[in-house]
Amino acid sequence: MYLLPIYILMIVAYYLSGFVNALIYGGLIRTPKCHMAHRDDMSEVLSGNVRSIYLEDGGSTASASPTSSDRTSIFASTFNMAEGAVPPPDQLDQWIPKGHDIYVIGVQECIDLRSMRHVMASHLQRINGKTYIEYGREIGRTETLLGYHGFIAITVYVAADDVHAGHFHMHLDATSKVNRGKNLIGLGRASNKGAVGFAFRYFNVTFAVLTCHLASDSTVHFAL
Repeated sequence: MYLLPIYILMIVAYYLSGFVNALIYGGLIRTPKCHMAHRDDMSEVLSGNVRSIYLEDGGSTASASPTSSDRTSIFASTFNMAEGAVPPPDQLDQWIPKGHDIYVIGVQECIDLRSMRHVMASHLQRINGKTYIEYGREIGRTETLLGYHGFIAITVYVAADDVHAGHFHMHLDATSKVNRGKNLIGLGRASNKGAVGFAFRYFNVTFAVLTCHLASDSTVHFAL
């Protein structure tokens, strides 16, 4: 008889724990430190598949944080170039906007990666009036006759002033590349499919970013 109230309390506590978790992880209870902004509705350009997102840090209490009146922002976008040419300046103006502190650009099937990065860095310096430091990783090759489709690459551009002031730190020792291309029969896998990424800290917030190129034809089988 005395065990019945205890049993009822245990059941109530069990279901309340799930409710509290839903409040916390569902986003109804938030810490005031920072927030992630919305997915940008900028019209798709170049290939028709370009999607971009803005990440904003609203400031926090750490000593290395921006002041309460400042806002920091990250622009991230990905572009499947389909072995095409580097975009001209007018298309870059439509794609890459000014006014962001960090730019994360992912590309797939990029044949001339060196030129792409050079053009992108020049574009950012022109529209923002400041110098950027470039961090890049890539997998792939340009030998299309061997079944490759150029490079899968990610490039992070950070304002040089932020790097020199210690506001930005790139974690270079983490696993960053995954090759998932064709099996080369004892020689590993080709790098025409896969992912590359970075983890970095900006002020007191750590971000992980990646770009990937995955198989999408009828030969792909997914297993749960």
